[in-house]
Amino acid sequence: MKNKRGFTLLEVLAVIIVLAIASIVATPMINRAIVNARMELYINSTYGVARSAEHYIARKILDEEEFERNENFIGDLSLSDDQFSTGEVIVTDENRVLVALQYGPNCFIKRREVVMVLEPEDFTTCDTSLIEIHFD
Repeated sequence: MKNKRGFTLLEVLAVIIVLAIASIVATPMINRAIVNARMELYINSTYGVARSAEHYIARKILDEEEFERNENFIGDLSLSDDQFSTGEVIVTDENRVLVALQYGPNCFIKRREVVMVLEPEDFTTCDTSLIEIHFD
């Protein structure tokens, strides 16, 4: 009887081919999951910035402090997450908070309870003027 000690070259190649095919199939799915998770993170961050702005304005109103309407006050907010590259937060004359934040190439705009994601080809500057264009 022949004594076998190890794998043949053909068996090793078969295992390598199976692993290569598995990685080819899995990689796009993993990348898609990462992109989707990142989008959800940015949408939730946009909601968080809007909530922070609403609390800031409510405190100003309760303390009867003056604040400028229709002007960007994102610098006044204490935001611990500075992942966005540009951003604008304004309060309208009706005390509505409008948010436009750019995360990477996309612009996330929020009006009322809806966040809309704009692709780079849909805007030149990520600001709250986009809200009037895309929501009305």
